Amino acid sequence: MAATDQEGGQREAILDAAFGRFAHYGYRRTSLGDIAEAAGLSRPALYHYFHNKEDVFRALAQRINRGVVEAVTAAAQREGDTLARLTAVVEARVGWAFDLLHASEHGRELIDEKNRLCGAAGADTNAEFAALLERILARGEARGEISLASVAMSPREAALFLIDSVEGVIGKETVEAAARHRLRILTQLFVGGLRVPAG
Repeated sequence: MAATDQEGGQREAILDAAFGRFAHYGYRRTSLGDIAEAAGLSRPALYHYFHNKEDVFRALAQRINRGVVEAVTAAAQREGDTLARLTAVVEARVGWAFDLLHASEHGRELIDEKNRLCGAAGADTNAEFAALLERILARGEARGEISLASVAMSPREAALFLIDSVEGVIGKETVEAAARHRLRILTQLFVGGLRVPAG
């Protein structure tokens, strides 16, 4: 194994350990020493990979954001009608929220720190999510499956409206299975309200 592969593997192991400590103690109460201990490293060894706790948290947030983008992009490739594709993308989005928001009693603090330290990156991830939804809605309208004119919304406006609704469900539910169930109902209602009447 090349040195860079070993370093990449060690870096990922540090992020795994850091996630566990942040979930257990929260961001503010977790120290770099806690992370080093959980990763089985000395603090000087940890400095080879990260300069401080904020660097570790940023890298962890970036990894989560990459995972979100990969998951929703893959889901958007699914074949099917507008409902099937929207459902797949929304369900792909929900997992990351529960990984972070409901990882522990400190989930809200972790989300707040993620927004503070990585606001631009998070905004980019949200923009990609919105763009995917917008393309699915525009395609559904072009295929005659839905009519956004019936609610006087553009595909972009409808995508942002759906995102607000999704975030409301995710923020309220504490059990992932329940959130997934409610999100399936939400997408059914959303698309049902936009369907072009038969005949």
